[in-house]
Amino acid sequence: MFLAFYFIIEAFTSEKLKRGLIFGVLAGISTAGMALIWGGVLFVFFTIPLSFLFVFILGKVGKEELFIYLSWLISSFILMAPFSTRYTPKNLVMSMSTGLTIGIFLIIAFSLVIMKAKKLDGIRRKTKLPNEIFSLIVSGLVLFLIILIVFGSGFIFEQVNEIKTSLITPMTDRFGLTVAENKQPYFSNDWKENFGPVKFNIPLYFWLFFIGSVVLFNNLIKNLKKKERITLTFSYFIFLICLIFSRYSPSSKLDGVSGLSLLVYFWGWIFFIGSFGYFYYKTFQKGDFNIFKEFNFSYILYFIILTLGIIGARGGIRLIMVLGAVSPIAVAFLVVKSAKKYPQKGDDAMRLFFGILLVIVIISSVFTLWVYYQSDKMTAENFAPGYYQFQWQKAMAWVRENTSENAVFAHWWDYGYWVQSIGERATVLDGGNVIGYWNHLMGRLVLTGYQDKETMEYLYAHNTTHLLIDSTEIGKYTAYASIGSDENYDRYSWISTFLIDESQIQETGNKTTYTYSGGSSIDEDILWKENNTEIFLPKKATGIGAIILEKGKDNTILQPKAVFVFNRIPYMIPLRYAYFNKELHDFGSGLDAGVFLFPELIPLQSGGVSVNEIGAVFYLSKRTIHSNLANLYLFDQKSDYFKLVHTESNLIIESLKQQKQDVGEFVYYQGFQGPIKIWEIEYPEDIKMNSSYLETVFPDEKLTMIKPGEY
Repeated sequence: MFLAFYFIIEAFTSEKLKRGLIFGVLAGISTAGMALIWGGVLFVFFTIPLSFLFVFILGKVGKEELFIYLSWLISSFILMAPFSTRYTPKNLVMSMSTGLTIGIFLIIAFSLVIMKAKKLDGIRRKTKLPNEIFSLIVSGLVLFLIILIVFGSGFIFEQVNEIKTSLITPMTDRFGLTVAENKQPYFSNDWKENFGPVKFNIPLYFWLFFIGSVVLFNNLIKNLKKKERITLTFSYFIFLICLIFSRYSPSSKLDGVSGLSLLVYFWGWIFFIGSFGYFYYKTFQKGDFNIFKEFNFSYILYFIILTLGIIGARGGIRLIMVLGAVSPIAVAFLVVKSAKKYPQKGDDAMRLFFGILLVIVIISSVFTLWVYYQSDKMTAENFAPGYYQFQWQKAMAWVRENTSENAVFAHWWDYGYWVQSIGERATVLDGGNVIGYWNHLMGRLVLTGYQDKETMEYLYAHNTTHLLIDSTEIGKYTAYASIGSDENYDRYSWISTFLIDESQIQETGNKTTYTYSGGSSIDEDILWKENNTEIFLPKKATGIGAIILEKGKDNTILQPKAVFVFNRIPYMIPLRYAYFNKELHDFGSGLDAGVFLFPELIPLQSGGVSVNEIGAVFYLSKRTIHSNLANLYLFDQKSDYFKLVHTESNLIIESLKQQKQDVGEFVYYQGFQGPIKIWEIEYPEDIKMNSSYLETVFPDEKLTMIKPGEY
């Protein structure tokens, strides 16, 4: 990204066209390299075109600058297209980011032609608009009509809606919202935490880059008159305040989505653009338009990427890293400019005041740098593979040595690159998530699925030879169940853990009663009949307070019960299923749900651990207990189609085995610990190819959206 920006600045500021074209191509190569690595290339595809468009408005773009822009555009597209199916000619035109680069090129090219059309001079003079603005309006209208004819009005409305969504709530699809780093941050916690260190409740780095960006903007417009410079700097200050603080906290009126938040957010844009537009037009009327040509292109490019970085950080917490990459320039500028501006002569009180400010800026900057350095140093020194990573290394070694090179693995998308790079095998899904619909099908038909025909047809359509499930699928159940659900969220659920409460163990007669404490809500309404009375437990208002388990003297498990709480009233309902001692028990009656019992490791003061064989349970609702995940991974049920060929034990389990302790493959120790299991798939002889499972878009777009108020 920085290479692309550096080269495009060198290209734009080159005195000779040949040199400019060379740097333009280098910027294109850098852009293409980023495009083939990360989708964040959209920051480049937004920044460079918008920079050129803005400097065109200022009268700084001519034929040579347009050729430089074209050299960047063509070289990047030519190098991107052959190496990725994302960048087909159609996608390049239809995408909002790359389509913008093409559209701005056409607008500037048309505008340059219109500016030289003497026949339009009379009309332009009547409008009393600058030549650049007049030509932009005319060329924009021409391009709008062409798009309307070629793509239709639907395409335009779609692009406008996409821009609006990107500015307000960029992550609305199920996939985006189930990925933690896509969460929209708030200033009150996320921004403070990421732009610290926080001293006296003040995030130092945030205010350093905030003030630095205002000072940098003031330096950009330094050639304007004092009144104009003060007004525009103030409008930019208000713009930043509105942009950032309109999403302050989820509990305040400025929560990012309320009417007041949106009013503040867009009012900042209107105020800043309106202020600049007013002075732009007034300067044109006075005949001082050439003053805008003195604006520094590199400053303009920086302000656009900084603004995009703030918008990105406001939209998704993972994009804070982009703002973190570009904001140090503003901090550095603040430090250098403050030192240079320190008055050498003049009033002693004023010099003392500026001296104190300079010391505060320098100390704050050095302290921030030191804190970040220490944090990164500590992270680097302590960052090493844990037992989970070692477990994967061993599992992938088995894959390399025991599966054919043309094997294809199915699993949830998270570890696709691990299987590809460490296991050296192809996968159906991976972290690129190019085809979101396949994520939906994997979640619906394989992990949460229970209909063998649909499961097998989906896997068969993708030439899948192996299925892999690992322990983290338990915690991720909510994510892939959400993505795998229909528009009514028919698969949406979760797997909750309850731990034994030693203080409530009771021995009566020939049995012992165990109580497992925890807490969970229910995933669907429950209607239970007891003593000719119907008990209705609604899903949004009912919780599970405890699990009750009884064990006979002969070590047999009696039917478990769950304590459901609604309106503070407990209801004890028997559960039909219980998995214990490597066997799934079906009691024939009870609520269509069950529990999965597994050991808990309890650390001892001596340094060892004690094992409680029934120390932990999973509560499995009707939606989870019949899933392929439960039947294959937890219950180890025999299947006509899935043959378990490898179990890579957790390193904690391996350690216990070496100590002659057989606790099975699952244990609770600082969270759930389990194996990586791999099955070889054996398809039924009469299976047929169902090409619908190779579709790349959702048949019903409703499946990609979360309804307001849902969960």
